[in-house]
Amino acid sequence: MFKTSLLLILSIMAAPLLATEEKSQETAQSTLESKETATPKNSSSTTPQQETVEIPGSGSPDEIVKLLSEEMIKRIQTLDRETRTVNSLYTIIEQVLMPHIAHTTVARRVLSKHWKKATKEQQEKFTQEFSTFMILFYAKAFNEYTNETIEYKPMKKYKEGDKRAMVETVIDRKSDPSINVKYSMKKYKSGWKVVDIIVEGVSLVISKNKEYNPLVAAESWDTLVAKLAFKNKQALQ
Repeated sequence: MFKTSLLLILSIMAAPLLATEEKSQETAQSTLESKETATPKNSSSTTPQQETVEIPGSGSPDEIVKLLSEEMIKRIQTLDRETRTVNSLYTIIEQVLMPHIAHTTVARRVLSKHWKKATKEQQEKFTQEFSTFMILFYAKAFNEYTNETIEYKPMKKYKEGDKRAMVETVIDRKSDPSINVKYSMKKYKSGWKVVDIIVEGVSLVISKNKEYNPLVAAESWDTLVAKLAFKNKQALQ
């Protein structure tokens, strides 16, 4: 089962804050959308590259989440449970899920007011390292996977033509309490992408916003990126 590992991951996430949407000009939004078409090169990755999974971006948000989840589980099940590690799962997460994450949007929301104060190079480095962090976040959770079932809830508020959606799933852990996982989705020109994950009511973006912003304010952007890179490399050793 997922045991308590996913909940342990939650324990290192800070308490949630109120999320605020940043207003942007049409030209800035167009530039942002173009950046979301490719997965950043993760500087901390030491695993070989594999072919990415082609998931049609034109499908509904819940269909995309289901296809991604099924593909990840199918690949995970090819690994031996006794020898499976976070490192062995890294490439699966990187190639299956990460192309469908809105990396720049996620990074911008995590750093909120500090994002615009950073140089382009600093923004790119943070985006790379935070993408690596997200891969490790998922890899640690899926490393405990032992054939649990995933239920996909109907999207009650979604209607065709919407640009935002929330996809709710429930991981059935049999004898243990189930885990509620929600995917906040946004539609770009290239298709639907994940902009946040909420596990048992705790937003990854909001919790990391609360953790990282005080560090940037007290020290610097470069300190944050260096510390995040160090932790990522430690996790991959």
